[in-house]
Amino acid sequence: MKEIPDIYIFLGRFHPLIVHFPIGFLLLAVIMEFASRLKFFKLSHLQKSVGFVWLLGAFSSLFAIILGYLLSLGGGYDELTLNIHKWGGIITTILSLVCFLTQRSSKKLLNKIYLVLTFVVAGLLTVTGHYGGNLTHGENYLYRYAPNFVRTLL
Repeated sequence: MKEIPDIYIFLGRFHPLIVHFPIGFLLLAVIMEFASRLKFFKLSHLQKSVGFVWLLGAFSSLFAIILGYLLSLGGGYDELTLNIHKWGGIITTILSLVCFLTQRSSKKLLNKIYLVLTFVVAGLLTVTGHYGGNLTHGENYLYRYAPNFVRTLL
């Protein structure tokens, strides 16, 4: 097996730090989108900035993907969990770029697709982050100290 250069592993170890940027940006884009549409918040002016936040999320996701790939080269991860996390991140990045491209569309169909994708991105962030947490902290990290009834449900 080919030896992985130390610099790859070193750079890859920044993935857990960098990955919080796209998570934050993409969740902010989702929140801004829906807050700007709710009349009682009177935040329609946020619409002007949502596209920029989607773009920040998409580009920071690309860096997280690259660093995550480098980190994965070191091995030692459950393959199924790693693949779900990896592909979840890639799909989230692609869809966030599609959200950026369709966010300001005046076409009704594209606008409906955009709104659905906004929910999908939020869901993918949750699932992908969960599997990333499993890779980092172990499968039962989230609920290890939960009350018994919660552990039973999970």
